[in-house]
Amino acid sequence: MVHLRSKDIALAGILAALYAVVTIATYPISYLLWNVRVSDILIGLIFFYPLPSILALWLGGLIANMTGPVGPLDVLGSFIGVLFLYLAYIVGKRNIVAGLLVNWLLLSAWLSFMLHIVLSLDIMATAVYLFPQVFISDVILPFILYKALKKYGFVEAWKK
Repeated sequence: MVHLRSKDIALAGILAALYAVVTIATYPISYLLWNVRVSDILIGLIFFYPLPSILALWLGGLIANMTGPVGPLDVLGSFIGVLFLYLAYIVGKRNIVAGLLVNWLLLSAWLSFMLHIVLSLDIMATAVYLFPQVFISDVILPFILYKALKKYGFVEAWKK
């Protein structure tokens, strides 16, 4: 059985709200063919606080995707994204970069497929266009957060 402490639930709520607000506030670059979600920097937290972070990213993503231009398929993507994040966490236990790359590849493929379905775009051209953008938001930014938190000891302070 999974046990969540009160502060884990609070962390999940705060992170979900932060994710949704930042994604919606950066709407022009967070949806469709411009897909550099600055809020995805929070993915770096899944390696420190797996359950609260994955729950927060799912809920925040769900809220943000409900306001997005794609509709129900994007909401479905929020649920699929949980699986990608969990796989990233599992792989990331051995190698953080490999975990982030797993999420990046799966998410980029999903986004390319989704935009192909919704906008009738060529799936390969969409993939070529999206993969570098999602690499920035889902590999580079989370890795920077991960390294910063590890370097400055924020993780140990929270886990007590």
